[in-house]
Amino acid sequence: MPDRHVQGSRPNRRNTSIGGLSFAVEVDGENIPMRISEAALRTIFAAGRSPSTWLQAYRQHAHRIDARAVAVHRLVPDRPVCLDIADFAGVPA
Repeated sequence: MPDRHVQGSRPNRRNTSIGGLSFAVEVDGENIPMRISEAALRTIFAAGRSPSTWLQAYRQHAHRIDARAVAVHRLVPDRPVCLDIADFAGVPA
């Protein structure tokens, strides 16, 4: 399992205004920037409308979000990862 590095174990709050949350996960010794959409946070992880609830949802479900982000990154390592609702289809809770 990759080591999680979310900017000091916290998502980057500065980017929440563009409809999601930015975070980084360490993969093979390199910090890889990732994003999860507001829609995914609200629909799958029961976050509210405010960025503070997105952050709370991320913290509660970081293991699942990070694991999915790494899986998507490994499939297409040369493209940025921005997780959306469809990325969690068929993935166990």
